[in-house]
Amino acid sequence: MYIRLWQRLLSASIIGVVVLAAAITVLLLMGGDLRFAGWAALIFYSTLLMQSAQIPLRARGLMGWVSLIMIFDRLVFLAVILALTALGVGGEVAIPIGLASGITLDAFLCFLSNRRMVPARDGSGMRIHVGHPKRWFLAWRGATGYGVAAVLGSAQQLDMSILGFSSGPAAAGSYGAVSRWTTPLLLPSTALTQVGMAHAPKAASTRLTLWEFRRVVWILILAMVGAIGVAHYSDFIAPAILGTQYAGSSPIFALLALSIIPTLFAQPLSMILQSRGEEVHVAWVLGGGLAIRLSTCFVLGASLGGLAGAWGVLLQQSFILVVLILVIAKVLVREAKIGKQQSR
Repeated sequence: MYIRLWQRLLSASIIGVVVLAAAITVLLLMGGDLRFAGWAALIFYSTLLMQSAQIPLRARGLMGWVSLIMIFDRLVFLAVILALTALGVGGEVAIPIGLASGITLDAFLCFLSNRRMVPARDGSGMRIHVGHPKRWFLAWRGATGYGVAAVLGSAQQLDMSILGFSSGPAAAGSYGAVSRWTTPLLLPSTALTQVGMAHAPKAASTRLTLWEFRRVVWILILAMVGAIGVAHYSDFIAPAILGTQYAGSSPIFALLALSIIPTLFAQPLSMILQSRGEEVHVAWVLGGGLAIRLSTCFVLGASLGGLAGAWGVLLQQSFILVVLILVIAKVLVREAKIGKQQSR
């Protein structure tokens, strides 16, 4: 695992240098601000270091320790921003420096924790074994599905831009303000997914993974009841949280709360499939869901305003859950056939 980590860091460094040189060339030709390329490179590489450093800890199931480090990372981020702004540094400089500082410290603490918390029989686990340069890029094999899924997750933010184009900035702002207050309902599902990511690959079959998952389903059911309650009382909750000027956003708030229900179950199911080697299928499912979400915003935005964004999320998450269930059913049938063949 460590060999592949170092190989990925080296190959990503080479690619990053090439992309940075190309970006600087384009900015010079266009007369753009070169600081943009510098900040992007700084955040890119510090994030790469952080994610690489967290992998061994996550694989060992040490999510509590990783979470503590991430909290410290955020505190450092805020402290650096406050210190720089107090010295008169502008936000366009303070924010990327603070972000990179927190992330880099996160990576350092994770690497230090790996030394202490991930045992190696002869102490060779943390040594640098890079091998031939040709193998550096081969170390990324198998990461396509995860990478595409991550990009698709980030692309969900495009619904705000599409709503702004199709229905105007007021509708997009109303939808954006309300959507931020429904995400806490996803915390139980996100936590279970993060913790389960270290244990699901160790199960002998997908059926056993689902059987273990059943023990914590009650947490998701409680969160589902909470989402239904929020949707039912959205007429009171939305103005209380956002102010009376957002009283008209109650239907958006209700739909977004209902969209949490399929998401609560879709997140763990996607994690299970990814950990069982079906990450490419998960990426395709997420891509289909994203297309539904963005097209709904574009088609219905002019007539429904911010409500189109909420409908897009509800349709997206419902589609993802239904298709993931079908994929898991297919995987279970396939594994059952393989088990019968091996028992003969």
